[in-house]
Amino acid sequence: MHSTQGEIIWEIEFRGSKRAEVEHHGFGIYRYMAMLREAGLEFVGMSSVGPSIAIISTRGKKEVSEILDRIGLKIAGSFMISLRTGSICCSGD
Repeated sequence: MHSTQGEIIWEIEFRGSKRAEVEHHGFGIYRYMAMLREAGLEFVGMSSVGPSIAIISTRGKKEVSEILDRIGLKIAGSFMISLRTGSICCSGD
C-alpha cells in the first residue's frame, strides 16, 4: 500500500524539470523506480542530480536490500532517522 505522500512524490517525478531529468537519464531509471513502487516501497524518486534513486521506507534495511537484489540494484548509502528523537544516523554501504 502506498502512502498519500508517496503518491505525491511519484507524481512530482514526472512533471516539469523533474520529468526532463528523468528523460535525460533515460527511461531505464523510470523502469527501476516503477519496479520499486510495485514492490510496495512508500517513497521512490530520483535524486535531484540523478541518476540515483532515493527511497524512503518504514521497512528495514535488510528487507529493502532484498527487494533491490531481486531487480539488480544495491544500496549505496543509507540513513536512519529516529522519529522519537529526531537524530539521524548515516552509513555508507
